Amino acid sequence: MKVFFQQLRLFQQAEHFLLDRDAWKIGDGVVARSETRWGPFDWEACADAHGENSQLRRLLSVRDGFVLQDWKGKHIFYCNPPFSKILAIVLHFLKEKRAQPVDTAVMFVLPFWTDYPFWKLVL
Repeated sequence: MKVFFQQLRLFQQAEHFLLDRDAWKIGDGVVARSETRWGPFDWEACADAHGENSQLRRLLSVRDGFVLQDWKGKHIFYCNPPFSKILAIVLHFLKEKRAQPVDTAVMFVLPFWTDYPFWKLVL
């Protein structure tokens, strides 16, 4: 029965991704391991409008206008951006990082699309 519910959950996540490519969510275990290595994360930067794909309690969502928000000094963001907004979000982070380099950091979850414009910015 446990396997059935795991498969159902994966199917639901896949179905949601097919309907809305910008609201995908990475597995909870991946975030926990990442937080152990690079965290703790203070904020999540790119949750969907209802926080359904959020991993953290403190978040900035599409509804909050996450690329309009001040990220400076918030220490570490966990950022799994919508595919359609990756470049804008990376550029926003770089602007905030230049303004306050010491206390502004992000752990991005990005697709390995080396031919896309954002890729050169994050290396």
